[in-house]
Amino acid sequence: MAEEPWKDADQIRRLYCEEELSITEMSEMLDCARSVVHNWIDKHGIEPRDRSNTPDPWENLETPWRDVKRLRELYCERLMSVAEVAEELGCAAPTVRRWMRRHNIEVRGNRSLRISELHDGDWLRKKYVMEGNSMLAIGESLGCSAKAVKTALKRAEIDLKKEVETYPTGEEHWAYNSNFVECEYCGVEKDVPMWKLDRHEMFFCNNSCRGQWLSKNNVGENHPRWEGGTARYGPGWNISKKRKIRRRDGHQCQDCAMTQKKHLEEYNQKLHVHHITPARKIDDPGVRHAERNLVTLCTRCHSKWERMAPLRPDTTQTAND
Repeated sequence: MAEEPWKDADQIRRLYCEEELSITEMSEMLDCARSVVHNWIDKHGIEPRDRSNTPDPWENLETPWRDVKRLRELYCERLMSVAEVAEELGCAAPTVRRWMRRHNIEVRGNRSLRISELHDGDWLRKKYVMEGNSMLAIGESLGCSAKAVKTALKRAEIDLKKEVETYPTGEEHWAYNSNFVECEYCGVEKDVPMWKLDRHEMFFCNNSCRGQWLSKNNVGENHPRWEGGTARYGPGWNISKKRKIRRRDGHQCQDCAMTQKKHLEEYNQKLHVHHITPARKIDDPGVRHAERNLVTLCTRCHSKWERMAPLRPDTTQTAND
């Protein structure tokens, strides 16, 4: 069989017109999708078969979901849900929906339409007008939303009252007994609730002020991760040294094997060169930047190795072992 047998007009015409195979049978025989068969039947100028005389495969089967009277009885009169109708008729819910559309049976939008009280104008008038219940209270008693009750009241032509939503006030309000404090960075006063004053020592106008303050004050010995030493790596640490280590390690991460090319695509930077024993813990620059103390890592693995320094996660040994 050719690689694309559906392009053979004679074969498609023979299977479809002479042997009268179905589209599904042809797609299985030709090892392609049904849509491919449809497309090439059209491209070859083959007239589709007349399906008007095709026997209905469901004709002799019991299919109660096709009975419009039965569907209306269950769904409209007994107010069963689509799922309940499907279970009653022994079919799937999508089947029920499909045949309801064919029979022009309007599908209910939500559960509230099945609550009989919402369709009883006298009951609604008694609860809402005479007893003075709110829409929210009526909804909670019926297990539906206040919006559903509002819709039902409008449908029953009952005048709506202006209902005012209540919010916490006084001591119950979250901002009760607030106080003005100065922004730690710019000095502008800000109204802060008491519960925040009890939890925090410093306050800022916004994240911008907080970031500026941290940039100036949360550095060096004031940084929570400060472990001594200086930020400079000292003599011997340069581009040539890092290039030499990457070349030695084959330009790939020595933990996960990520290549330099992939690292550039993912992180927009070259692979990192990591000090196995942290540079700040070695005084001699020659030992600090020795090749045995350096290894090529990707961004993700670098973070993992930093947390385990001076041990190597791959061998649980130090650079000198």
